[in-house]
Order: sequence, then structure tokens, then C-alpha cells
Amino acid sequence: MTTIIVFLVITTLKYTLPLFIELNPETVGYHLFSNIFSWDQVKTIITVLVPIAASIGYLIVIIRKSLFPMLERLLIVLTLAELLIIGWGYNPTIKEADIFPAVQAVDILQKEETQPFRIMATDGIFPANYGAVYGLSYIGGYDIPVFQRYSDLYVAQGGKVDYKQLWAPEWPLVNALNVKYIISSQELDGKKFNLIYSTDYFKIYKNKNAMPRAYMVYDTEIINEKK
Repeated sequence: MTTIIVFLVITTLKYTLPLFIELNPETVGYHLFSNIFSWDQVKTIITVLVPIAASIGYLIVIIRKSLFPMLERLLIVLTLAELLIIGWGYNPTIKEADIFPAVQAVDILQKEETQPFRIMATDGIFPANYGAVYGLSYIGGYDIPVFQRYSDLYVAQGGKVDYKQLWAPEWPLVNALNVKYIISSQELDGKKFNLIYSTDYFKIYKNKNAMPRAYMVYDTEIINEKK
């Protein structure tokens, strides 16, 4: 019942909110209405049909308790069907190497450093969260929800959409966050960054001022007000 009520409320909002406000494609609301809670998506329909079928089976068992073993089997079948349908796009049957092939640029980053380091990219050259696949710590990413304090830091640097973070090399906290390598299609300041790899499409720079992952601080100042 909770699932059904949630979908009914979201559906109502989907068709009423646009009458009063314009939803920007970059907002969470637009994403919810167009993808997660869209009746055009088969996955949405399955998510509603499964609890309805389970509820009907439960009501039948209340009337005829002898059918309880059948309800157990029904719940297992419904669970498997829902997992298979919803997870179909996230669990492909092709080899992982065909999706994320070994490339020279990634190989250079993996072998360049022995100490922990982070990377970042500009212009969408290195898609969000891809670093995890290759074992590279990536400063940006796509994540919902976002921790409030980290969101505040990101926005204070000049960031716009906090759940889809795209950092810029010139921001003050880039050095403090252990960003040693920047992947960019643009030329960066040679005084701050050393060019270590280049192709026709992108370049990899090493940050001269990157701080280590862990370090000691001997002089601090506590600021209570946000700026």
C-alpha cells in the first residue's frame, strides 16, 4: 500500500507541478518524474505490480490457509522476476573488458604513483564514477544524496549542481584534496601543472601543488560562521 500511495502521489505531482513551475532537466525532480517514477518505463510498472500481486496472494492465504506454501513460492518468483527486470540494464552479460577496456592513459595513471592520489577531469572527458572501475580515486562524481558539508564545500568553490560534481583545476580546495592528475581537453597553466601525456582529444597534467592524502596541521583557526 505504501508503494502504491507513493506512486500515486508522485504521478499527481508530475502532472500538476508543471502547471505552476518549470522543471529544469538538471533538477532532481525532473529526474524523478521522467525516469524513476515514469509510467512509460517498464521498470516502474513492475515495481507497482509486484506488491499488488503479493498483497492479493496474502489476502487469498488469509481466506484459505492451506495455500500458504504457494504464497511462499509466489513471493520467491516475484522477487526473482523483479530483480531480473530492474537489474537487466545494470548487469550486462558481455565481458567487463569490452565495456571498460584497458587504455594507455589509465595505465599511465595507475603506474605513475606509488602513493595514494586523486584525479579529476574537465569537459566530461572522464565520466563521473568511472574512476572506481579502474581503481582510481576521482574527486567528482554523480551521487544522490550528497553530504551537506561536502555539498557546501563544492558550492563554495563555484560548483553548480552538487549531486553531479564537476570540479575545476583552479579551485582552491583541489590541491588540499590530493588531486595530483587532471585530465583535460584544454591547455592548463604550465606554472601549476606539468603535461605528462597528450593525444589529439585530451591531455593529462600533473599538479605540482597537490598535497598528500594525509598530513599534519600544526596551526588552525576555527571559524563558526559560513562564508
